[in-house]
Amino acid sequence: MWTFSVVLIGIWLVAMMANYTLNGYVHVLFALALILMIAKVIRSERKRLR
Repeated sequence: MWTFSVVLIGIWLVAMMANYTLNGYVHVLFALALILMIAKVIRSERKRLR
């Protein structure tokens, strides 16, 4: 899941540097990557607390 998140963030950064935002869809990719990363952190914290 970390790899997928990093890839999405990378795509977002490249698109922002190229000044090509696909009418905001790139921002959706960034939000999805952040949600995936937060979900991973929450899951790992729950496992650690057990």
